[in-house]
Amino acid sequence: FVIQRREKLRLLIVDAGRPRQSFFLEQALTSAPELPFAVTTNRVNNMNAGELADYEVVILNDIGRLPDGVSGRLAELRAGGQGQLVFLAENAELDWWNGVRDLPVTLVEKVFVQRDRGQPSYSLTSYDRNHEIFVPLEQSTRLTLNTAQFFAYSEMETKDDAVVIAKFENG
Repeated sequence: FVIQRREKLRLLIVDAGRPRQSFFLEQALTSAPELPFAVTTNRVNNMNAGELADYEVVILNDIGRLPDGVSGRLAELRAGGQGQLVFLAENAELDWWNGVRDLPVTLVEKVFVQRDRGQPSYSLTSYDRNHEIFVPLEQSTRLTLNTAQFFAYSEMETKDDAVVIAKFENG
């Protein structure tokens, strides 16, 4: 038999520091040994623009806004090939994020699924299983995205050059 060792992808999750805010995200990314992620979590108020280059992927997990200097540094790193994900829900300051030039969407409103849509939660019903961000999750034997539940999100409209890779059950 053959064993293939590979380096784990260095991934930084930045959140607003609320208790257990990134717990489920961390669990999803580290729940199975075959998942190729080495995850570090940091609070946005402890974020240092200099440390961002130490990671191959940065996830901004529902933070209000970025500290001064960080947005520009992220743009530089993204241009150099760093992967970046932005999840915006109840903590996000939508007007501030709409001012971020490189954001590929326009944020419309915050949605709390039970209150605003009359359902307990939403699920992802379609996503590009071949997109490089989803491939490791698709190959996992212990995790499926179809079982994830979303209770709050920011409704958005894509800009002309944006590509949608995942959608909730309501489209």
